[in-house]
Amino acid sequence: MLVKTYQNNFKHKENIKSIVSATGLLSIIPEDYKYYIGGGYAVALLFAPRTADDLNKLSMNYYSDIDLFFPNEITYERINSVFDILRKTNLVSKQIETENATTYTLYTYSKDGHVTGSNSIQLVKKYIGTPQNILSTFDILNARVLYDPKEDVWYADSKAFASFSNKKISLTESTPLLNEDDGIFFQLERLSKYISRYDLELSNETLYRLIKLNREKPDLSFQENRRVEARGYYSRYSYNVSTTFNVWQAFKELFTKNKNWNKVKPLLLNIVTEDENYEESLF
Repeated sequence: MLVKTYQNNFKHKENIKSIVSATGLLSIIPEDYKYYIGGGYAVALLFAPRTADDLNKLSMNYYSDIDLFFPNEITYERINSVFDILRKTNLVSKQIETENATTYTLYTYSKDGHVTGSNSIQLVKKYIGTPQNILSTFDILNARVLYDPKEDVWYADSKAFASFSNKKISLTESTPLLNEDDGIFFQLERLSKYISRYDLELSNETLYRLIKLNREKPDLSFQENRRVEARGYYSRYSYNVSTTFNVWQAFKELFTKNKNWNKVKPLLLNIVTEDENYEESLF
């Protein structure tokens, strides 16, 4: 993986800085503490639409939390201490702490003291180091971006922006969720979210990688009332199954809406389209 450094010279660079400033992060973290903003929030800063009534707000459902990464453990400890101290005020509350990350809620207020917003801030301690070290752990190529608000620069996999430009999404070599049955569900869900948010489709390499997995585990299903759990990259994913379903059928649109669907359709197992359901009902 080649990581490139980009100055924040995008056309909407001032908007990016305004949105980050509006979270309250810049006002509570000392300027000399270096950290990186990564994950879905960093991607949203670059590519997500803004709300119609306020261009300093990202549209809903483009991120769930703000992930902060650190160059070393000392910086993590210092910034974690800042958040911990602020728990004594109305600015911060603590959500959860795991071996991989510490998560807080950061509130913002109007001048008259009313809450104007809140964000879930996840301080990631599992992956610490250089941008190269951190980005190498990301599972989705398109999400391999980090923003350094202190230096006002971006770090990204050299192929990440091209993947967006080509309207493709690709898995990287770091995909631990694919190593267990429960994790496969959450990996497909993550891909589905990015595809829906940014109007992407699976790259050919990732498409055939998932086809191979589909043929290895065509009957991967979850029964009603089962709790599906998987240890993710720095958090645990969980889902209570309300109805029995086959995983591949549940995420069939990853494949059926791909431009190569007609070519790969014969290779996939346990994916039935509405047309095929209709044809079966005629007999």
